[in-house]
Amino acid sequence: MAQTFYELPVNSDQITLVKKSWPVPATLNFGNDVIVPLRSEDTIAWQVEG
Repeated sequence: MAQTFYELPVNSDQITLVKKSWPVPATLNFGNDVIVPLRSEDTIAWQVEG
């Protein structure tokens, strides 16, 4: 496992995925830059809850 190789502690946090479609934006502001996300302008069927 990567945690063992890099001597990192195992992450105990959890996320919850919900099946809910959402559109990926064409661009995202990132500080002073603008980035293009993977699958921009596409629809993804799952999203992180919360």
